[in-house]
Parts: sequence; structure tokens; C-alpha cells
Amino acid sequence: MSIGFRNRPGATVAGNVWSRMLRISVTVGAIIAAGCVAPAALMAGAAGAGSAGLGTVIVAVVFTISLAGLWWSARYPAPVAALVMLVLYAALVAAGTMILFSAPKPDWVLPPWMGAAVIGQVVAWLGGSALALRRSRLPVFDVDTRPRPTEEAA
Repeated sequence: MSIGFRNRPGATVAGNVWSRMLRISVTVGAIIAAGCVAPAALMAGAAGAGSAGLGTVIVAVVFTISLAGLWWSARYPAPVAALVMLVLYAALVAAGTMILFSAPKPDWVLPPWMGAAVIGQVVAWLGGSALALRRSRLPVFDVDTRPRPTEEAA
């Protein structure tokens, strides 16, 4: 039984890099979420689980919006993807700032559990994105190195 190129450890994978980043990040984020919410529920009850869940949802929504926007823009030329990334980043920072400074903290939120979940989710999403990007086949160095005919040879 032969192992295909795609199934070897460390092999690169062709396809839409944004969809791979989204899929891997969601999977790793779900594992981290379970690892944060379950202990929070056992140690701090419903408030701890709700706090960890809220932190998980906030980070997951932000990263999902970003990666979904980049996935959508992948069908257009590269400058469009760069512009989409810039606009999404600015909009998410602005929205986050407005929410952070205008919304009161609910009484049931426990900051240590929410903070642990947020840190875990950011690490999961960035790590999942980096893993997917590292294993994706991107045509960055696809340069034609064949000698070109010169006018003298013609």
C-alpha cells in the first residue's frame, strides 16, 4: 500500500489556503474551547463556563469574519485580498474598541476564565492559520527559469 503525496507527514497540500486556514483553526479552536469551558464549569460553575464560552465566541467570530472575507476575496487579484484584509482589520479593531469602551461588563462574567479562553482561542486560531499556511502550496517561487531566446539567436 503506497502512501500518496498528500498523506505524507509534512507534505504540502494544494487548494484554497483560506478555507484550509478556516477549517484547521475551527477544529483547533473547538478543542481549546472544550479545554477551557469544561474546567471553568467544574471549578466556577455556570458563570465560569459562560465566561469562557463568551471569550471563545468573541475570538471565533472575529477570526471567522476575517478568514471568510479573505476566502471570498481569493477569487480576485491579490491587491483585492490585501485591501479586504486591511479593511476587515481596521473595522474589527474599531468595532472592538467601541465595544470594549462602551459596553458594561455583565455581573456574571469572570475575567480570569474569559481571559484564559480568549488567550487560548487566539493561540489556536493563529497557530491553526500558521499550520495551514505552512502546509499549503503557494506559487510564490514559481519562476520560469528556462532560457529565453534572444534577438541575436533569431
